[in-house]
Amino acid sequence: MAIYFCISDVLDRLERPGGRDDVLDSLMDVGRKPLSCAGHTEDAMVLSSTPRLLDFESRDVAYQLGRLLDDVPLYRINMELALDEALSVRHSNVAVKKTLEKAFGAGALPNTLKSGKDLDEESSGSLRHPVLGHTENEALCRIYIAFINEIGPDRRPYSFEHTIIGKHEKRFLESFDGFIHRNGGRVKADILL
Repeated sequence: MAIYFCISDVLDRLERPGGRDDVLDSLMDVGRKPLSCAGHTEDAMVLSSTPRLLDFESRDVAYQLGRLLDDVPLYRINMELALDEALSVRHSNVAVKKTLEKAFGAGALPNTLKSGKDLDEESSGSLRHPVLGHTENEALCRIYIAFINEIGPDRRPYSFEHTIIGKHEKRFLESFDGFIHRNGGRVKADILL
């Protein structure tokens, strides 16, 4: 699989003030197809090495992501919260509801708990769909992956980088050099150099 990136983006990042090591450990945009590089196609490069990527199109991505959730419980919490939010939004967003129905498969979608004094906070935690907290990692990952693969333009609030990794990419980078989803992704700058 070819991974494309813009060398000008990497070099621009290196020139910014701050520690060089922080820049080299930061994630840079990549794609499965050649990038336009802001109109400078001569800046487009192909990655010659094979980094350890979390590839959302691979067969074992749910297993790999499940192991990551084992190692980094914060990512598990973030995934539960992302799916919990999507399940709550489905009541007012038909597109999200249809996507969740596909992601959950033949089973019915979890019921949403009503908020208020009658909600037993101790048994449900902060989830409006506590069944998510009792779902095994790999099964939860399969649901999440199926959901983000189908969600379309509404993907950002549930995206892997934005929602699961968030501002805590260091733990992710202990296991992977980056990730790729659909035609885009992110890879560590030092690998691209």
